[in-house]
Amino acid sequence: MPNEPKPPIIKREISVGDIISLIVAIAAVVVAYGKLDTRITVVETTQIYQSKSNDTFQVDVKTALKDITDKIGAVAERLPRK
Repeated sequence: MPNEPKPPIIKREISVGDIISLIVAIAAVVVAYGKLDTRITVVETTQIYQSKSNDTFQVDVKTALKDITDKIGAVAERLPRK
């Protein structure tokens, strides 16, 4: 039969375009990994800074609450008792 479809042919050759596209794909992966590593470093640094800041803030809040409690206690002692 003359209208029969031909079977697909697989060629064993590598073109210059294949090599260029492979190099570009590998470069894209390396650049993406580098940017991701930089972002992770920035996030870790930010978390460390926030943790130290939160610890300082908690100490300040506890000190302020103790001062307020002491002042309220002093005022309560001066009030007349019934």
